Amino acid sequence: MEKMAAFFVFEFQNKTVSGRGLFDDPPERVILAEDVAFGYEKKALLKGRYKLYFSRGDSISWVFDLSQDAAEKNPLTLPEVADELMRYLPPVRGNGLQISVDEEIRERLRDLGYL
Repeated sequence: MEKMAAFFVFEFQNKTVSGRGLFDDPPERVILAEDVAFGYEKKALLKGRYKLYFSRGDSISWVFDLSQDAAEKNPLTLPEVADELMRYLPPVRGNGLQISVDEEIRERLRDLGYL
C-alpha cells in the first residue's frame, strides 16, 4: 500500500516535510484513542503489532495481533501483552461509585439534558 504522505514531499513554513506510514512507526510509539459510548469510557491503544481495547465498565480487555488478525475478529488471551499495554493507559478518573443527588440537582441535570 502506498503511503500518501511519504509519496508527497512538501514545504511548510520553510521546512521540508515528508511522511511515513502509520504502521511503520518505531516500537516506542503508542497511539491512544478514547471515547464514551453507551455509558462507559472506552479506550483503544495501538503499540507495534498489538491493539488493546479496554473498557472497565464493560469488563472488556481485548488484545488483537494486527499482523495476524487485521480485521480484529479474534481476541487473544495474552495477559502479559495486555498488562504491558495497560501501563500506557491514563489513570481511571473517579472511583465508579454512584452518588445520590437531591431533586434540585436532578432538575438541573435534566434541564441540561443529562437525565
